[in-house]
Amino acid sequence: VAYFMLSLIPAKFSVAVLFIVSCFVSTAMGTSVGTITLIVPIAIPIAAASGYSLPLCVASVMGGAMFGDNLSFISDTTIAACNGQGCAMKDKFRENFHIAFPAALASLALILVLTLFNIPLDTYEESVSIFSFLLGPATVALAYSVYKQRQILKEHFVPIVAGCLVGSVVSMVSAYTLCKVLGLGSEMALSFIPKSVTTPIAIAASQELGGITSITVAAVIITGILGAIFSPLMAKIFHVKNRIATGVAIGACSHAVGTTKAIEMGELEGAMSGVALAVSGILTTIIVIIAHCVFQC
Repeated sequence: VAYFMLSLIPAKFSVAVLFIVSCFVSTAMGTSVGTITLIVPIAIPIAAASGYSLPLCVASVMGGAMFGDNLSFISDTTIAACNGQGCAMKDKFRENFHIAFPAALASLALILVLTLFNIPLDTYEESVSIFSFLLGPATVALAYSVYKQRQILKEHFVPIVAGCLVGSVVSMVSAYTLCKVLGLGSEMALSFIPKSVTTPIAIAASQELGGITSITVAAVIITGILGAIFSPLMAKIFHVKNRIATGVAIGACSHAVGTTKAIEMGELEGAMSGVALAVSGILTTIIVIIAHCVFQC
């Protein structure tokens, strides 16, 4: 499929076509994860054949997948959001279109600039380093969410910290182990370790471990989406009735995206998920620093 595609279009437009195809496929399918699963196996050989960066090709697929899922009328999250908020689907589509379409045009323009002018991805990342720097203050701001919920944290300190600690360790170990079992390289495996924490912390942790930050960001996004979609179902399957446990589990495993779903489930779940999000980020940072020091010694 990849070589057939490259035989029809010039290689310099291949990444842009990946993005556009992903937009249409995700809109038709109504699922971003399904689109990523379908198109990424095509994007990998295209990256190898065209000479463009693999992270750029995969990111283009993910961007198109998110665009279509945001606007699709058959997306389960769209249907659930409309039912939950009591709004018409056409009204949600109209509002989302005003947000998603300009973002898609900007993404497509950026892809074309990078590919047509052969700008290396590393050069682009250096040029936007100021935005990466601003992630630092954003990370520090997470402490404010913990401060606002300090009373809840005091009342349930042990279960919150214990749950976040176990969740963080299991998430990191399972991600690394699964990557190794599937035969992925060490650099790729290290990139998946901080997948369950919020993006600023995940990027810093990935850089500290020597991972690929673009892969880490992709893993964080997918983890958050899957957590938001499947967390209510998992709570029902495993008969989790305790609202505190539900909120902590969601926040520890699927960061901010999952927290939005926890808020929909209830005020207490949302509050606990917000606290778990920040606590898990702090614990993950500590674990990564300790692990880095141990393996460097």
